[in-house]
Amino acid sequence: MSAPERLLAGEIGKPHGLSGEVYVMPFSDDPGRFEVGSELYDEAGNVVTVESSRRHGNRLLVKFTEIDSRDDADSRRGPLYVRPQDLRPLDEDEFWPHEIVGSDAVDHNGRALGRVAEV
Repeated sequence: MSAPERLLAGEIGKPHGLSGEVYVMPFSDDPGRFEVGSELYDEAGNVVTVESSRRHGNRLLVKFTEIDSRDDADSRRGPLYVRPQDLRPLDEDEFWPHEIVGSDAVDHNGRALGRVAEV
């Protein structure tokens, strides 16, 4: 299976305050995904750069450089993506979920179980 063009990393939710800060629900387990300077992409493929980020319960409060008002923040709600080439390197025995789709699954005895359809 070919690599996807983009991978879902999170979702921009409602605005917080007046300066363009937004709630983000992260879907990535990479702790650096929303660090200052990180670049993500919106649904239209526009880049958004993390200016600041802090935890707020199970979500993040993120200020993106490109979003500077509450109205702009409200209009930018939706998914955030990362490019596969921007993923952190993994150890030899680790895989990203998109890398195992289409692979043959076997049990601990080597018996075929089928093909991975989705993760």
